[in-house]
Amino acid sequence: MSGMVGRLLRWQPAYSTAVIVAGVFLLSWAVDGRSVSLIALRSMLPAAGILAIAGVGETLVVQQRGVDLSVPGVIALTAYVVSDLPIRYGISPALAFLVTIVLGLVVGLVSGMIITKVGVSPIVVTFGMNSLLVGLVIWYSGTQPVTTWAGLQAFATGRWLGVSFLTWIGLCVVVVAALVESFTKWGRRFAAVGASPGAARIAGLAVGRYVTMAYVIAAGCYSLAGILLVGFVQTSSTSLGDPYLLSVFVVVIIGGTRLRGGKATMMGTGLAALALAQIDQAVLTLGATGAVQDLVEATVLVLAALMGVANVPQLWTRAKRLLGGPPGRRASKHGGDEATVVAPVGSERL
Repeated sequence: MSGMVGRLLRWQPAYSTAVIVAGVFLLSWAVDGRSVSLIALRSMLPAAGILAIAGVGETLVVQQRGVDLSVPGVIALTAYVVSDLPIRYGISPALAFLVTIVLGLVVGLVSGMIITKVGVSPIVVTFGMNSLLVGLVIWYSGTQPVTTWAGLQAFATGRWLGVSFLTWIGLCVVVVAALVESFTKWGRRFAAVGASPGAARIAGLAVGRYVTMAYVIAAGCYSLAGILLVGFVQTSSTSLGDPYLLSVFVVVIIGGTRLRGGKATMMGTGLAALALAQIDQAVLTLGATGAVQDLVEATVLVLAALMGVANVPQLWTRAKRLLGGPPGRRASKHGGDEATVVAPVGSERL
């Protein structure tokens, strides 16, 4: 029972992110009620679902103390491949979907192997991989947009119970990732490797294998996001995935995942995707340009990063101590002072 409670407490950052989501929606309603209208929500939720899927992949990489800058390239390449294979070569949509997902997994495998076997920095590897993938897209497409097939368009714009299929898929990916993270040995091992690779290696875990798996699964998430995105917007382009390079880091940080590795919060990432999608929707409702939208996302990223570095709970505890009197001393029932033992700030039970 205590173990179950301990695992559920790992979702605590998601509660904080839920408060942020509520605040974003309240602020959007106060600034311009049109941004929370039914029409606005229907156009926002599919974007939140796609962002959540890509965010889950980046969360897993960040958990392993890494970073993946190949998100735009994977999304752009997979969007072109899944759109072009059935039209140009007559391949069945199901096979085109499978080939596209496998292609993304191979990209993640190559990046992970270079990082773990060769020892190159994740930033260098994934940045180079992104440049390579964008170059392949330009060569493959000739910079000409490709309209995806009708079946994918119909699916991506379809709804169930009034909610977009893309939103349901994003929710399923987040929930499954959160359950695996909290209640399976695989999730515990990923967390152990990310928290302390040296200790995990001493414990007999294949650290390089888990790090590589993180990049493989992440690339699979980007591929799925690219497939759903091109179905929703209906036309692929070389810059289709560019907005996600910044967005995925915003949702990872707001969601509560530690940049120093170890602890990942998949539910927090999903909620953060909802919050960021609503922020973008509110900005667009106000008539701002795409450049302003990028500026807002960059500002949110900086603020979220500062909050993570500042350790807000620790600062709040210290502020309460300052307001309550000198630390380490408190008044006794008899009016005197007696020493107290104060637990280290920021300590937590694993």
